[in-house]
Amino acid sequence: MGVYFSKTGPTAGATAPVLSGVQLAVDEWNEKGGINGAQVEVMSEDDQSTPAGAVNAFNKLVSAKPAFILAPPITAYVLAIEQSLITSGKLPVITGATNPAITRGGDGWFFRVRTEDTLSPKFVAMFFVEELGVKKPAIIYPNNDYGKGGYETIKAYLESKGMSLVAAETFNQGQDKDVTAQLNKIKNAGADSLFCWSVPGDAAMVTLQAKQLGLDVPMIGVFGTPDYLKLTGDASNGVYVFLDTSASMDEASAAWTAKAKAINPDVPPSFQSAIYYDATNIALEQIAKGADTPEKLRDAVAGVKGYKGISGTFTFDENHNGFHEGVILQIDAGKLKVIKKFEEQPK
Repeated sequence: MGVYFSKTGPTAGATAPVLSGVQLAVDEWNEKGGINGAQVEVMSEDDQSTPAGAVNAFNKLVSAKPAFILAPPITAYVLAIEQSLITSGKLPVITGATNPAITRGGDGWFFRVRTEDTLSPKFVAMFFVEELGVKKPAIIYPNNDYGKGGYETIKAYLESKGMSLVAAETFNQGQDKDVTAQLNKIKNAGADSLFCWSVPGDAAMVTLQAKQLGLDVPMIGVFGTPDYLKLTGDASNGVYVFLDTSASMDEASAAWTAKAKAINPDVPPSFQSAIYYDATNIALEQIAKGADTPEKLRDAVAGVKGYKGISGTFTFDENHNGFHEGVILQIDAGKLKVIKKFEEQPK
């Protein structure tokens, strides 16, 4: 099997936990004797945190003829390989990237094992409205497809409840270092809550600058990663975060988390580790059952229903989305505490 992710470059920290989950799953299979007596081998390549690097990494893996490839949870690095996948790859590619466009392309070879971007913003908005009872929400998001997708979904959900955003501000992901002007507009609009739909590094910037400005309202986003917690320190106390799963953070997965940490003690396991652990097991289980060609494996993964993993339950729908759950957590002294779980399984 192949896996590519960012070993170098700006997204290396965010994707490093992926390999811990993959390797743990493979080690467990090999300890049991592998598949039909053959040991499972993991080939990994560095996408260098760029779309061009992703294409090079993917093509290197394809040349080694793996049974399947795990792609990183970064949308740009997955969409970049689509043409290569269709023309020369033609093997299952399983990813944690959440943009809906991914699994709607790729000629049926892409599969997603995280909650899609049309669903996770809805869960976030539901929590703010139905659990916290906010009345005047605002949003800040990056001016790219990821940010706009989150904004549109949140906006649509609020409108379905007869509500609207009192402010909607944008910034340039990974480039802007100061969003105080946007946050002041949100503060002056009288917002009683803030959606921060962003990646961890930029979310840390928003968190710290909101604190400095005295924008003391409930904030929620999708950035509960170790690097975010490290960057924000005490400033993130009380912040709510959405993750696909609480695996690696809750008591139920404590034994698994200890095993994942032992794989690479320098990289704390995260929810990404759990998701990719489950993705690896799903694919290997289908191979063990006889899916010994790319086409058979593609069809077998597409048919997976109700698979119970460490992350939760996986059921692949017609768009090859396999995970339909989420959890709201709250940060307390650098720790994440589960507040509420959501799921919307395919019918």
